[in-house]
Amino acid sequence: WKNKDRYRTAAQAIGYKEFFPYFAGEQTMAECTARLKQATRQYAKRQLTWFRRDRRITWLDVSTFESAEALGEEVCRICTQEM
Repeated sequence: WKNKDRYRTAAQAIGYKEFFPYFAGEQTMAECTARLKQATRQYAKRQLTWFRRDRRITWLDVSTFESAEALGEEVCRICTQEM
């Protein structure tokens, strides 16, 4: 908090900037926590949007595999396919 101006890029990371108003006495911990949760959901949504556009990605539903070993075998099969 005290070095946020020195490390401006890091200070903008999710999980840091949401709590600066708390440290400044401008918001409650609950308000900052709610902002953090919202920022995390928004970031996750942006990631999903990004990955869905990438046709190189193969999505797997882990609930369809009987075991971790079966899932691992499928991942290995996909990774060794020629693209």
